Amino acid sequence: MGQKNQTLFENLWTVTDTAEFLKVSEKTVYDWVHKKQVPFVKINRLLRFQPGEIKKWLQNGGHYGDRYFK
Repeated sequence: MGQKNQTLFENLWTVTDTAEFLKVSEKTVYDWVHKKQVPFVKINRLLRFQPGEIKKWLQNGGHYGDRYFK
């Protein structure tokens, strides 16, 4: 894995990281992902979250519309 890709991957949050940041349960984060209500990235079968996108989502009142990442 190249240095740039490794740095990007290390900067992504897990479901646990995201739940802790948002002060919700992991189940809630999984529910939001299932309903495509939160921005996420899938790397192979792993769910990851970009901290900047989560913070923007939060600033927008938790509204993300139809935008999400696969």
